[in-house]
Amino acid sequence: MTLKKAVFITCAVLLAIVAACILVYHMLTSGRVDPLALLLLAAGISIVLPMVRAHFFASAADCRAELNFHIQRQDAFVRQQVADKLGPEAVQRIGAAAHGAAETPAEYILSLLANEGERWDADLRFALLIILSRYYEKTGDPEAAIEYLTAALQSRPQDFVTRFCLARNLEWQGKPGEALAVYQLILNDTAALSRAMIKLTRRQMEALRGG
Repeated sequence: MTLKKAVFITCAVLLAIVAACILVYHMLTSGRVDPLALLLLAAGISIVLPMVRAHFFASAADCRAELNFHIQRQDAFVRQQVADKLGPEAVQRIGAAAHGAAETPAEYILSLLANEGERWDADLRFALLIILSRYYEKTGDPEAAIEYLTAALQSRPQDFVTRFCLARNLEWQGKPGEALAVYQLILNDTAALSRAMIKLTRRQMEALRGG
């Protein structure tokens, strides 16, 4: 968003608030107060103001909450791909392996990719690679997570969540220069990103630069 557009939107919001205040003042001083009108006005303001604040003036907590939402949405897509294209047995084996089974989720998925991966569509391959990256993040192996996140980006090179997770794992590996390069790639194409995600990415870069 350009500075000119941001200023225009801010002015429009302020004018709307001023207009609402004038309307309320007029209703109170005229002696003809309509309770329903006041209730609707208050409800509208209570809904609009938090939305405006979260969109244009996102706090650190807002940014983290939105990132978590995007990660959860990606996880839902991944689960749906596995369930629809590999069936309930695959879902069960991936889930059961995490609870003491002889074969770990990583071993099972790697065997699937080795035997069938070339015949699968890009979305399913992407889903399995994301599962692998999540597994290695949780087991404390960011180097392996980086490998599979990088591979996943071959199927979806513009995927924000995958890029962001890759940059974070590079940070955990003590590779700030490479992490900054990934964050910069995100900022090079912000058309599909919210202001909160742009702000979060910039904050990560500032932290890496010691700013």
